[in-house]
Amino acid sequence: MNVSVCDTPLISRELFLESHHAASTSNGGSRCVWNMPHHGLSVTPNILQMGALVQASIPVSWYNVPTGSVIEFSIDDGNYTKTLNIAGGNYSLTQFLSAVDQALINCGWSYPKDGVTHLRPTIAWDARSNKVSFTSTLPLTLTSNTTLFKALGFTAGSHTSDNLTLRSDSCCDIRGHHMIYLNMRSVSGNMVSTLGSSNTICHIPVSVGVYATQVYSNNSATPFILASDTSSIELTISDSHANPIDLNNMEWSVTIRVDYRYIRELELPPRLQRSHNAWSHSYKKYIQDQQEAQQKAREIAHDSQMARLQKISVLQNFLNRA
Repeated sequence: MNVSVCDTPLISRELFLESHHAASTSNGGSRCVWNMPHHGLSVTPNILQMGALVQASIPVSWYNVPTGSVIEFSIDDGNYTKTLNIAGGNYSLTQFLSAVDQALINCGWSYPKDGVTHLRPTIAWDARSNKVSFTSTLPLTLTSNTTLFKALGFTAGSHTSDNLTLRSDSCCDIRGHHMIYLNMRSVSGNMVSTLGSSNTICHIPVSVGVYATQVYSNNSATPFILASDTSSIELTISDSHANPIDLNNMEWSVTIRVDYRYIRELELPPRLQRSHNAWSHSYKKYIQDQQEAQQKAREIAHDSQMARLQKISVLQNFLNRA
């Protein structure tokens, strides 16, 4: 059971945010902005709004080979370069390596030097080590423009062949994203991590396969602070390098719980700070009571306005039927 003990008269809220209802989206649907209704989430300055992501439903709709992926090779100190375009999609390892080999065949590799025409590199895969190698007739470089280092088993950055053979330094990995991060624009310094982003509110391990839905639930999630006057919420689903994940415009949703707490230490004028502690405490209580009364008045006014709008709507429906 989800229980939150707060010291304000404001009850907790739950925001159900669905990408389908976002005011704007981008990055293949992974970035969404929702406008908060009824003047947003607004509290007086002595009250904290604390949000926590308690549920998420995110489809595994991204490709393990993203659209726009390239592999770039060069030989002869960069005098001859070829860029291989690999079509976006979901590949098995065999399908992926076959696509790379076919791209090498289709690129028209032909480099004449000193009376010798140097043809395309050949690709091989070692089933025991799960590593890939490229062999050429001149020193071969996998350039930093490549976007598929992980899939080929290379660490990011330029790599040059040793004795005309370029070998990957790790296993070929075409699993795609193994961890997804949920970032909120207005939050900073929430997660202490060498990965992700300073505005990360949650990281979710991917434990389901392609075309399934990753479901996350955590009623004891670490809270983050929302601004006292929040009119919109912007969330982005990204990878461990803070790059947005292309969800291919599939819909996703999250639930954020909002709790409220008083900020105990109110800033007092210097003269009052030097006053007796008991008197200062009484003054703080008076300020809190005043701000609480203002908040209640705001809620009453809001409820009255909503009731008025409801009556107008009923009258309009009656007139339309007449």
